[in-house]
Amino acid sequence: MKPNFMHNHQLKIETITPVSIGHEGVLSPYGDFVIKGNKVHYVDQKVLEEALKDPKLIDQYVEGIRVGIDQSATKSDFDLANFLPNFLGLMPIDYAKETYNVFGLDTVDSRVRIKTIVHNAGTPYLPGSSIKGAIKTAILYDWLSDSDSEKSRKVLEQLISKINYSFSSVQEYVNRYNELMEEQNDFGLDKTQKKEVNDCLDKIKFEGKKLSTSISKFSVQLFGDIQQTNKNRTRMDFSLMRISDTQLFHPNAKEIHQTQRFNILTNSSGIPELKETIKTKEQSNFQINIIPQFSHKYLQYLNSNDITLLFEVINYFSYENLSYNYSTIKDQLKNAAPKNKDVYKKLMKFYDRLMNDLDKIEENNEFCYLRIGSGKTYFTNSIGLAIHNKNKSSFYKLCKLLNLGNFTTPIFPITRTVCMHGYQQLGWVKISKV
Repeated sequence: MKPNFMHNHQLKIETITPVSIGHEGVLSPYGDFVIKGNKVHYVDQKVLEEALKDPKLIDQYVEGIRVGIDQSATKSDFDLANFLPNFLGLMPIDYAKETYNVFGLDTVDSRVRIKTIVHNAGTPYLPGSSIKGAIKTAILYDWLSDSDSEKSRKVLEQLISKINYSFSSVQEYVNRYNELMEEQNDFGLDKTQKKEVNDCLDKIKFEGKKLSTSISKFSVQLFGDIQQTNKNRTRMDFSLMRISDTQLFHPNAKEIHQTQRFNILTNSSGIPELKETIKTKEQSNFQINIIPQFSHKYLQYLNSNDITLLFEVINYFSYENLSYNYSTIKDQLKNAAPKNKDVYKKLMKFYDRLMNDLDKIEENNEFCYLRIGSGKTYFTNSIGLAIHNKNKSSFYKLCKLLNLGNFTTPIFPITRTVCMHGYQQLGWVKISKV
C-alpha cells in the first residue's frame, strides 16, 4: 500500500438548527450595530467615522455613552439607533453595511452585544477542527461503551476507579463543605467559616485538576500518544483522519438569534445573549480524507472505504445524548414553571423527531446527525455520558471534583441553551454523502 494512499469522502453538511461557532469576536451596541424591528443593521465604520469628523459631534457621541453609564461602569443607556438619525442625520440606508434578520427578541436591550461566528470576509463556514473534535468524541464514546470489548471495559473501569480514588482523597473536605452549606442556610457563616468554605473548595478543585489531566490521558489508549509517535516516526492514529473546513455558505446564510439558558431544576433562566448563526436548512460541502493505516483494533473499521461505518458510530453517540436529554427533560416537566413548560415540550418534540429519524436509518446509516459549536452540553463534548451510564455514583463524584453544575445537583446537566425563536437548540447538523 502506498504511504500517501487515502480514501476521499465528499460530503454534504446541512444545518438542522441554527449553528453558531464563535471566534471570540463581539459587536458593540455603541458603534457596531443597530436593531430596528426584526432587523439588525451592521454599521459601516467608514460612514460613521466620516459623519463624526466634527469634534463637537465626537464629543456628543462620547458624552452620550458616558452619561448613561451605570454604577458598574460596564453598561450604558446610550441608544445608537436614536443618535445616528437625530445627531448625524443618518438613516439605515446610509449607514447599514449589512442587514440580517434577528429572531427571539421580545424587547430590545440597547446594551446587548452580538457574539460573532467564524467567517471569511463576512461569509460563514464551519471549521474542520470543530467537526473533527465532535467526531473524535463520538468515536471515543463508542469505544468506551463497547460491552463486547474487554479492553474497552477495562479502560472504563480504570477511569471510574481513578475517579473514586480521587474523590476519596478529598471526601473529608466534601463532607465539611456540605456541613458548612447547611449552616449557612440556617444561621449564616462568620468570617472564619467562609474562609474554611474556600479552603475546602480549593482542595477539591486541586484534586479535580489532577483528575482532569489523568482523564485526558485515557484517550491516548485509543488515539495514540503524539510524543511517542513522533519519537518512533509513526503517525498518531487520529492524525490519519483529515477533515477540511466546509466551503463557504451562501453570503445570506447568516441570521441573529437571541439565546437563553434555562435551569431545569430551579426553573430560572440566564441573561439572554445575541449570537450570529448559520440559518437552518443551509448546505455546504466538505471532505473527510482517511489514510487507511489505523493500527488500533477498534479503529480499523476506518481503514475501509465505507463512510457509513463512521456515520453509524456518530449516530449512536447522538442517539444516546438525545435519549438522555429527552428522559431528563420529561422527568422535570411535571415540576416546570408554567412559563417553561412550552420550552420543555418543544425540546422533547425535537429530540423525539431526531431519534425517530435515526431509528429509520438504523440499518443503512445513509446520514448522521452531529452537534457542533455553541450551546453543547458537557455530555456532547466529553465522555461524561459513558461514565454516567456505567456508574452514576462515580459520575456525580466527577461532577464535584470538576466543579460541574451545582455541588448538590441530583441531575446533570441542569441547564439547556435554546434559541428563543421556536425554542430550538443550537448546533445540530446532518452529514451525508454527496
